[in-house]
Amino acid sequence: METIAEHSHLPQATRKAFIGVMMQELLTQALKARGSALVHILDTLYHGLQRKYLLLWFANTKSEELAVHYHWAGRIRPHVPSDYLEVVDMNLGGHKDNFFMHEVVDVRIIRQHDRYVQTDTITWYNPALDNGWLVVPYQAYVRVYVPLGSQLISITAGNGPIFDYNNLTVNKTVFGRHISLPGRTSLSQPARRGSMTFTYLLPKTLPMTSLWIQKQPGIRVEPYHISFGSFHRSVTLREDTEIPLVLNGT
Repeated sequence: METIAEHSHLPQATRKAFIGVMMQELLTQALKARGSALVHILDTLYHGLQRKYLLLWFANTKSEELAVHYHWAGRIRPHVPSDYLEVVDMNLGGHKDNFFMHEVVDVRIIRQHDRYVQTDTITWYNPALDNGWLVVPYQAYVRVYVPLGSQLISITAGNGPIFDYNNLTVNKTVFGRHISLPGRTSLSQPARRGSMTFTYLLPKTLPMTSLWIQKQPGIRVEPYHISFGSFHRSVTLREDTEIPLVLNGT
């Protein structure tokens, strides 16, 4: 698809027209499916929706509300009764680096006096070789959506201005910055690696009973490592996940 769209030298207005024709044929074949093929298609669709490989959007208000209710519309959860985190990478330049990118998130929560301090470290690994087309030096605007009222302490690494604002539409505080990874130009070079760390105070009255982690739409599964006092847990984030937080065995 990328070769046809980008390297076939078709006119700009028509070079992606085949996608609509292909999708219509795919839908026609899917609707004809019976027996085990139909079960397989339905199972694939369900997992695609749960893991946000597919997102639903409807002009019809009631249908859209249903998609939002099942978290199949990609909307950020505005009301979470405890801790919350969503990491959003906005890949810049329209390239497909994210297909090869591996991302790991480490979450550490500690108590300092009467407040909890949370540190989120995102680490990226890119093993692909720079080919000047699908893979180029990685550029992304990285945001973390956290409980409304959180106070930024620091962002380590990254470049350019630091973003710190409240998004009242989704009831979250947002921190962000730009990240750059150099390209890998030879197999003799190790996979390119970069990281960014966000450190912030959580709201004083926030109940620390659980951590809701919301998955960014369109990305593959990601490992998360959570540390909360003596509590440690690792999860592979395939879909939105609530992790109960246990402190000192209670």
